[in-house]
Amino acid sequence: MEFAYKGKPISCKRLGHKLWADLKRRKIDIYEV
Repeated sequence: MEFAYKGKPISCKRLGHKLWADLKRRKIDIYEV
């Protein structure tokens, strides 16, 4: 399954990595699962 991330198609796994990298870079606290 693919998603569009910032206008670019991306795989689900890479999407997760990118989102996680963005969150860590911005030091945003999110709910822990």
